[in-house]
Amino acid sequence: MKKALIALLSSIFLVSGLCMDEAIANTEATKVSFAGKVNGDAMTFAYVDETGKHLLAFDLNPSDRPKRFTKVICSPGNVRSVKYVKYQKEGKQSNHRNAASNITQDAGAWFDVVNGKLKENESCLLNRKRCFQGKYISSL
Repeated sequence: MKKALIALLSSIFLVSGLCMDEAIANTEATKVSFAGKVNGDAMTFAYVDETGKHLLAFDLNPSDRPKRFTKVICSPGNVRSVKYVKYQKEGKQSNHRNAASNITQDAGAWFDVVNGKLKENESCLLNRKRCFQGKYISSL
């Protein structure tokens, strides 16, 4: 189910022009067929804290090698670099909701936004370098 959802969201991002080469985003886009593929194991979901400077990937464990995730896409055109900080265990006061108000209590991989800020409570697609592969897709 997770891979299917990631593939669907990735397709939406690709269609919106987020990862397309500038040459394809112009009038020639209808003449070129898509030749890329999406690596579902190279992506997962995360959500943003109240400050906009931290994310928690609720579906990652330490054994998933979270350091390999270096980029985050939160909306079309809003791509940021991230850095893995630590794995956080679930707190006793967790309400089991993936929300900014519960981020310090939820279990998952903690990331810092390297440059800039994101919107509070925004859901994002965390990915590793070159998760979008193909002839007409720029590497993230």
